[in-house]
Amino acid sequence: MSVERISRFGLVNCYLVDEPEGLTVIDTMIPRSGKAILAAAEARGKAIVRVLLTHAHNDHVGSLDELHAALPDADVIISARDARLLAKT
Repeated sequence: MSVERISRFGLVNCYLVDEPEGLTVIDTMIPRSGKAILAAAEARGKAIVRVLLTHAHNDHVGSLDELHAALPDADVIISARDARLLAKT
C-alpha cells in the first residue's frame, strides 16, 4: 500500500491511498480540486473506488460534488454526525 499527498496552495491536502481494489481518496480539498485528484489517480493507472471524508469542513469536502459527478459508483464514507452536517450545506 502506498499513499500520495495532493496539495493546493501548500495548505489544503488530500491523500490517495493505493489499495488492492483501487484508490481511496481521503478528503477532497477545496472546491475545484477535483481535476487535480482525478489526474493523480489517472497517473497511477487505477480507479478511485471510494472517498473517505474525515469531517464536513469545506476544505475537506469542497470537491465532493465534483468527484461524485465524475465517479458516481465510488463509495462515499463519512461519520453519521458529519453526514447530517453535510446534508444541511
